[in-house]
Amino acid sequence: MFSRHLRVALCGAVATVTSVGPTLSHEIVGNRFFPATLTIDDPGVNDELAFPTVAISKTGDDPSFKQLDVSAEFAKRITDDFAIAVGPTWSRLYAPGGPTMSGASGFQNLATLFKYRLLKSPEHEFVMSAGLEIEWGRTGAQGVGAEPFNVYTPLGQKIEAEKNGDTVLIRGSPVGRGDYDL
Repeated sequence: MFSRHLRVALCGAVATVTSVGPTLSHEIVGNRFFPATLTIDDPGVNDELAFPTVAISKTGDDPSFKQLDVSAEFAKRITDDFAIAVGPTWSRLYAPGGPTMSGASGFQNLATLFKYRLLKSPEHEFVMSAGLEIEWGRTGAQGVGAEPFNVYTPLGQKIEAEKNGDTVLIRGSPVGRGDYDL
């Protein structure tokens, strides 16, 4: 019985490692790979799953609270140039004095990103995308600071690579970013 389970597990492992089909993440334009960075999001439109990210920070309040955030994101391509991403975030606020003091916990408002790739030029190694991020009001716990109204954030980014001899310079610039509360 054990050898049968072992054979099934080995067949599954081999099928996973040698699966047929392209697996593309981030953006490849021409000969250039454009990864996501800390300051500039990936300009590509892809199917992605961002595993939980854990962040601990202090709020700007006086006295400051310690905040623990656990977030994830799932992005699904609808067409070759359009994708929708959904990202929940769970937060825990620790009051001054440590975790035994009173605090709050719960989900932040649900964030949804609609991203469209406007231009992709392999010959120029250039890509441009734009999007709209919506934080849906009243979908999170008010105790952790979730707003009772929607927040609309337009996103745009332009990524290009420039060949300078043997060196490749990669520039990224946000085309526009601002928060609009309605």
